[in-house]
Amino acid sequence: MATPPTLRPQNRAGPGADTKFGGTIRIGFGLEALGAFCLKAPKLAIIALAIMVVLGGFGVSRLGFDNDLSNLYSTDSAESRLFAELMTRFPVIENQVVFLVSGDRLTSRQGLETLRDIHLDLQFVEGVTGTVSPFSARRPPVGDAFPAPLFPPDLPQGKALDALVAELQSNPLLGNKVLSADGKSALVMVFLDPADHSGGLAARVQASVADTLDMANPAGLEILATGGPIIRDEILAGVKRDQVVLNTLGTMVALILCFLYFRNFRFVLVTTAPGVVGVIWTLGTFGLIGHPLNAMTNILPTLVLVIAFADALHMANHIRRRLRDGAGGLEAARSAVAKIGPACAMTSITTTIVFLSLALSDSQTIREFGYAGAWAAAMAFVSVITIVPTLSALVFASGLRTSIAEREGYLSRISRRLAGAAARLVVARPRLIVGVGALAAALMTAGYFAVETRYSYRDFLPDGSNSSKTIDLIDARLGGADTVTVLIRQDGPDAGEGPSPATIIRQVHDIVAAMDEFGSVYSLSSVEAWLGRGIDLNGIDANQLGFELPDHLVGQLGSRDGGAWLVTAYMAEMDSSRTAPLLDRLDAALDVVRRGAPGTRIDITGAVAMTDRSSNRLIWSLNISLVAAIAVTMVLIGLTFGSVLLGALAAIPNFLPLAAAGSFLYVTGEGLQITSVVALTVAFGIAVDDTIHLLHEWRRRHGGEDIEASVVNTLTRVGPVLIATTVILTFGFATTAASTMAIVRTFGGICVLTIAVALIADLLLMPALLVLFGRRLGQPDPEAPGR
Repeated sequence: MATPPTLRPQNRAGPGADTKFGGTIRIGFGLEALGAFCLKAPKLAIIALAIMVVLGGFGVSRLGFDNDLSNLYSTDSAESRLFAELMTRFPVIENQVVFLVSGDRLTSRQGLETLRDIHLDLQFVEGVTGTVSPFSARRPPVGDAFPAPLFPPDLPQGKALDALVAELQSNPLLGNKVLSADGKSALVMVFLDPADHSGGLAARVQASVADTLDMANPAGLEILATGGPIIRDEILAGVKRDQVVLNTLGTMVALILCFLYFRNFRFVLVTTAPGVVGVIWTLGTFGLIGHPLNAMTNILPTLVLVIAFADALHMANHIRRRLRDGAGGLEAARSAVAKIGPACAMTSITTTIVFLSLALSDSQTIREFGYAGAWAAAMAFVSVITIVPTLSALVFASGLRTSIAEREGYLSRISRRLAGAAARLVVARPRLIVGVGALAAALMTAGYFAVETRYSYRDFLPDGSNSSKTIDLIDARLGGADTVTVLIRQDGPDAGEGPSPATIIRQVHDIVAAMDEFGSVYSLSSVEAWLGRGIDLNGIDANQLGFELPDHLVGQLGSRDGGAWLVTAYMAEMDSSRTAPLLDRLDAALDVVRRGAPGTRIDITGAVAMTDRSSNRLIWSLNISLVAAIAVTMVLIGLTFGSVLLGALAAIPNFLPLAAAGSFLYVTGEGLQITSVVALTVAFGIAVDDTIHLLHEWRRRHGGEDIEASVVNTLTRVGPVLIATTVILTFGFATTAASTMAIVRTFGGICVLTIAVALIADLLLMPALLVLFGRRLGQPDPEAPGR
């Protein structure tokens, strides 16, 4: 084993050299000057910062929440436009609350009477436009008579009641959609007025059902609920809970680990205050401008905490070293701004660039997340560069006693030992490290590109969600809660060419019904089966349907303008890996109808189809954005450090963590989700910060010491802080395990894995590359220590 080089003592020029601004490479484009400005009058600065915190707190009190998942897939794509047209022409299908009523005695007289009470009471809830249940079933009209209800006002008993239940189950319109084959589960679908913006309508509907059961439930029926409004309310509750739990846990973790590093409460205050203030400023800004939090931006407060804490720890560690040398608080703070501030500014710039790459997405929600994340990164930097030096200048105004300054926490001691071990390994086996790293990168890159895309809206639901339980039961007992919709339109210039609308609807209905993955199918063809005759949609039959069926049922069959019709198939919930081939097969089967009807547009749409097809395209575009972010960041590193080769070398250890995370998703079968790619993008933006701090310190030493000594001294100086910040970042993101939402846990888990691998790459692979290529990396910094 090679012997590590003898390290030269650092050639300090005295306190004056460290406090001189402008003596380091300006990699932060001078943004650290904000900290220098605050140090001109620390007391006034702290008052101004406190006022900004109060203003931010006022903004937090006005913060809103957005629970609409549709914005995630709101793009300018054909799928999104088609879905928007569906919602416009058929508004009745969007705002539904679905109750699953279950019980062994459901089809007894007592059970059916309770079910009828629920049906009737719901119609008196303000904002409810209609209700569908087994008691919506009617017999076909005879002559010009109005269709008679299937169930009479006075329910029979015994075999007569059994006969009515059997007749309902064979009803072509509602049978297997509202009553299970075993007669133990029924659906009650409640249609809400889309114009009702009073708030709490879904809750009022649920309260009505609960009140009905409280009054009388002799059959012991059980009720569960789902539907768009219920799902949105559950997501909103999950987001609000996470804000309290995750922010509290994140702050506690930062406080504990910071104390384990410094063993000094003043340093704990200096290091953790920026993160807390950064969160207040970030959320306060959102509240003041009316930008709500959603399931995606819900993670931003945790990101601000960890980003701010990482940079604050670098600055606080430098301040502690200067205090050990006998400097006062103001002098140490100025030194930190001059020496560490530029690197912190650079990390903020790269993190902001990474977030802005998300703004290239087609998705409105992801674009907003990108802009919001960029603002959050900026707030994290501003809080660090102003609060750390200002607080330090005040709380350490008289310096620090030697006994306290020399005190080392457990985390600091362990980090220092690990950094020393990494330094010895790097100088002893640089070629082996680079070879193993290159091989690992190649293998894991193959795994990354082999992982398949996956999407399920259930990932957005909180654990234990009643909606999720209800969907599972509906899938098992009634053929499925999800729907795929075929939209048929004859409103173009060639309308009227080819078969009649009724014929086309029958053909499409038969194709959909023949596919095993679908349960029941609902269309005007179902009405024809119920009537026992065909329907002439160009004649009076279209108008008569409104008298023969309730408006909310007709509203799911054809549009009010008479130019569009639906064929709706019910299916069990499945992720996109199974949905995509199913939709492709259906689309291919419909081509037969399309060729025979040139004047008719036939398209597959609905929430399932739109999210499935949009998610694949969004994931692909996010991957492109990630590649662009990596390229721009590496070019920026090369330019600011004065070496294109250095930027290229830095790409290797920073791509390795992404490949590792992708391979993990491939091996575990988790698949690549929208959340996964966003998490990888954000994690890259955070992970590259360590590389910048490492290169900043090495560049200052390069030329003042031989290559191996400069690498060892860099790892000895910066390595412990990199290890400590990674530990804190890891524990910070690990708090997302306390979230009830799978999307948040996935985000946190990928960030933990990516950042952990990034630390290994920055401690071993990047330094090994510097050892091997250091002599080719341009001119040294004239202000480097040791020159």
